[in-house]
Amino acid sequence: MSRALLPAALCILLHLAHAQFLDVPSSLPQCQTVTLSWQPTSAPYTLSVVNSSTSVPLERLLPSSSPSAAWTADLPPGTSVLFVLQDGTGQAYDSTPLLVIPGSDECVDAAIMGSDTLLVNTEAPGTVTLSSLAVS
Repeated sequence: MSRALLPAALCILLHLAHAQFLDVPSSLPQCQTVTLSWQPTSAPYTLSVVNSSTSVPLERLLPSSSPSAAWTADLPPGTSVLFVLQDGTGQAYDSTPLLVIPGSDECVDAAIMGSDTLLVNTEAPGTVTLSSLAVS
């Protein structure tokens, strides 16, 4: 291998190692709860769900000392997400992108309502737009 390709190859290997660090399901059916796990490092762990198309964080789970977490796929079908885990030392690990597939939509109404923010899907399938609305 030429010396010019060595840094690129190392970067790819490190990314693959980080992607394999997180054990994620092969599919994300809408409104189903999935269990994510990872190799223990330094707690606490913070897991974020990020739109893989826009890099916009969609959800953040509360910090935990457990090397696993449950998450409900409360996003519209077609949304591409990746999971980003940050451990207690600040090291971040990410999964490969996963697509939310059609399933029950009973959880979506609860997921999109906040105290003063409504998550509205006004774009093409797989995209999410945040709109700030007063909820009464």
